[in-house]
Amino acid sequence: MAQKEPVNLRSYKKKMLLDRNSFRRFLTRIEKNPIRGLEPATPALEKEYGKILTV
Repeated sequence: MAQKEPVNLRSYKKKMLLDRNSFRRFLTRIEKNPIRGLEPATPALEKEYGKILTV
C-alpha cells in the first residue's frame, strides 16, 4: 500500500473555509440571477443524469 503524505490540518482548514465561502457565494449569485435558457433544458438534463446514475 502506498502511504499518504501527512496533512497540515491548519492549512487544510483555511483552504476548505475559502472553498466553502466561494461556493456559497456562487450558489447565492445563481439563485438571484438564474442562467438564461436553463429552464427549458432542465427536463432533458434530468433524463441524461438519470441515465448516468442507472448505468
